[in-house]
Amino acid sequence: MNHISSASRDVHTLVVEAIGRLVADGTFPAEPLPDFIVEIPADRSHGDFASNVAMVCAKPLRMPPSKIAEAIAGAVILDGSPFRKVEIAGPGFMNFYLASGWYEDVLKNVLDEGADYGKTASGNGKRVLVEFVSANPTGPMHVGNARGGAIGDCLSSVLETAGYAVEREFYINDAGNQIEKFATSLEVRYLQKCGEPIEMPEDAYQGADIVAHAEAFFAEHGDKYRDAEKQARRDALVAFALPKNIQGLKDDLGQYRIQYDTWFPESTLHADGSVQRIIEQLKESGYTYENDGALWFKAQELGADKDFVIVRSNGIPTYVVPDIAYHYNKLVTRGFDRAIDILVADHHGYVPRLKAALTALGVDASRLTVVLMQMVAVMRDGKPVKQSKRSGKALTLITSSKIFRSMLPDSSSICVRQTPILNLTSISRSSSLPRILCTMSSTHTPESAASSATSPMPVFRRPMRPRQTSVSSIPFRNVNLPASLQCSPKKLMSPHVSSTPLPSPSIPLSSQHSSINSTTPARFVMQNPKLCAMHVSFSVPPQDRCLAMFLLSSKSRRPRKCNLFVTF
Repeated sequence: MNHISSASRDVHTLVVEAIGRLVADGTFPAEPLPDFIVEIPADRSHGDFASNVAMVCAKPLRMPPSKIAEAIAGAVILDGSPFRKVEIAGPGFMNFYLASGWYEDVLKNVLDEGADYGKTASGNGKRVLVEFVSANPTGPMHVGNARGGAIGDCLSSVLETAGYAVEREFYINDAGNQIEKFATSLEVRYLQKCGEPIEMPEDAYQGADIVAHAEAFFAEHGDKYRDAEKQARRDALVAFALPKNIQGLKDDLGQYRIQYDTWFPESTLHADGSVQRIIEQLKESGYTYENDGALWFKAQELGADKDFVIVRSNGIPTYVVPDIAYHYNKLVTRGFDRAIDILVADHHGYVPRLKAALTALGVDASRLTVVLMQMVAVMRDGKPVKQSKRSGKALTLITSSKIFRSMLPDSSSICVRQTPILNLTSISRSSSLPRILCTMSSTHTPESAASSATSPMPVFRRPMRPRQTSVSSIPFRNVNLPASLQCSPKKLMSPHVSSTPLPSPSIPLSSQHSSINSTTPARFVMQNPKLCAMHVSFSVPPQDRCLAMFLLSSKSRRPRKCNLFVTF
């Protein structure tokens, strides 16, 4: 349920009903009601929702906006609605303020729906294929692929939450010119291992991974393929090394916590005749012509920047033809309602050409969405370093992850552990929104320093500065991880809290819905959790029942915020 949209609709209904009553008693003339806006003000002091109905009605009602707003406010019936009051501001804006019961309903909805909270059905189950990363399988992924992975996987999750049937796909470029270069590279390294005095071409793959593959192939087959027919030798080397590389991509992305539904090999498009069929279909569309022995596509006639070759003069299709066949496969053969590609920015010219080809094939090109992202820049001595598999100088995805982890201070550091502390300083209920005031800080203890060698939480070199924040309501995320909770009494200012002692000072938490009952607020010290979420309930007078929930993360240098929720 979308509580915000529902409350917005309630404002509209309350206003329309109030105007109806005013027309019925003769206060307002019977005039058509203009469209008016219900919005969330940027400044929360102006209410939770605001409407300009008085301003837009000034002309048809022939009355000042302020007088119209006063009349509507007097006729609005808030009983049974999620609002507790309505105020008039400025020249006639009407500001509506939510009652505490609305927040209670939101929190109950969050807890009831659990992991399904926030999901909608707006996607109506439409099938969406998100293709991302699709790194060349001729070598390990470099750090630049990390950005595409994060964008693609996050976008897929958002679409799933919105009610789309999403599939994640990795397109394996296991055919074409890059595979030929891969075969050449493997062949040269293998022949060198066999004792052949042969030089590696400059445009071949120079990385250590190629050497490792050649050595492993030699260890398994010896010089068996030294005098074999050239194509047989190349095919054997690729058949040996390419599956290992593809498995390496899967393993690396698995460590990156990305799981694909489909790994789609380009080679299948050649094997089943899809590439040749696309060429024939483009010819039949009337959007091709021959020039200098090559077959060209009339892309300019369909909105692209220039025409392009689809079949070279030697009869070999260009790289774009399998791509056209691949997207035709997505949208027509497999019938996805929408295809989304995550590409780097240097593909900006490629997109209109691909869409032009789909249009010529009778496919609605608007069903293809391309998200262009900027390339990742790696700096060395203040200068960018180009990431290149061919040169073998790329910083791999997994290596970069290890480097990042190695930059964290190790357990031998003289610094002691910082344990996040949440200090509750007040729990109160005003005439408006319920509020909690808390202080986020850290503590240094010999015990925590001694345990740093076995704890996954890193040691930080700089203390966290205390932070204060007051929060009324934010969506809550349940996380089921064990942790330890220590409580120590602390005198706090709150009219609803008495001085009954706290329970035992150390309570283990092993579930996501653990609680303690106390009438004295406490200081909660989280010891060694990577991430911990818990519910803490305070016993207060029956008419003022309070539930406080917070989420702490000790993985960051400074907890940026603490989410707390209170109902009265």
